[in-house]
Amino acid sequence: MLRKSLMATIALTLAVLTSGCMKFNMDLTVNKDDTVQGSMIIAFSNEALDLANSMGGSSSLDTNTLIQKQDGMTTEPFKDDKFTGTKVTFSPKKFSEFSTGTADSLKFTRTGDIVSVSGALDLSGGDPTTFEQAQANPMTAGLLKNFDISIRLTLPGKVTSTSGVVSGNTVTFKGTPGAKLVIDAKSDQSPTSDSSMLIFGGVAVAAVAVGVVLFLRSRKGKVVETQEVVE
Repeated sequence: MLRKSLMATIALTLAVLTSGCMKFNMDLTVNKDDTVQGSMIIAFSNEALDLANSMGGSSSLDTNTLIQKQDGMTTEPFKDDKFTGTKVTFSPKKFSEFSTGTADSLKFTRTGDIVSVSGALDLSGGDPTTFEQAQANPMTAGLLKNFDISIRLTLPGKVTSTSGVVSGNTVTFKGTPGAKLVIDAKSDQSPTSDSSMLIFGGVAVAAVAVGVVLFLRSRKGKVVETQEVVE
């Protein structure tokens, strides 16, 4: 039930996101036991909320209506200087429970020590022309500036390939209005991927130590020779 609830929430949120003026930040951690946990922030821009309030339609921008609550999922209010909405946190779920099986859904798979993440988010609303018109319209261009979508994945091993921005074992993907956000990342969880750097580091340290010892020995020999000459 949680899988259907979580993915339904994501799907509904993305449908609303294509109108712009929203924040959708997902922060996921992929664990070594093939589970995924994390949180997501769903919020409308304060400008859009103020506009809706002035027109008496603030209830239509209630992020709680986008969330289907289930066991293993908690919610709390979210607010910053630009957005107001809801933060959703969910407990660890197996790869198969997180993926929906649709063509563009976020999928997590494992092949040996390699963990792969793939998927895509269509932020065009099915019609990229609509966004071009909205960006050209002074009345709606301001709202699109508040569009904020990002997905951050922390993987269980060294990142070996991705189109996102890498920082350690974390990959971040940023979306833009009217475009499809492609998510792809692979990480190597094998011991050699981490131990190779440790081995290299150990060899380097040993080499430096040997060099210091030889240098000290050569200096000691020169000191002895100097003393003999003086005598």
